[in-house]
Amino acid sequence: YNHSTFCDLVISGLVGFVPNGEKGFTVDPLCPRTWDYFVLDDLRYRGHDVSVRWQRGKGLEVSVDGRLVASRPDLGRLAVRL
Repeated sequence: YNHSTFCDLVISGLVGFVPNGEKGFTVDPLCPRTWDYFVLDDLRYRGHDVSVRWQRGKGLEVSVDGRLVASRPDLGRLAVRL
């Protein structure tokens, strides 16, 4: 069934979400730097709601349960501890 495989590729590849077990996760997007924005909202991970947002001029932001936990001004790797 291609539907869930496609979602996995977008979440783990394009957005770059990589689980690190109970410790947390890493986000390292592979999306083109020409994109103005993208959003992955309400990804359920170990009992938490995770959101990843990129907006040109604002930067990359990661929120857990509605609280901003990590950010950077450009596209790149962010490690998040739970």
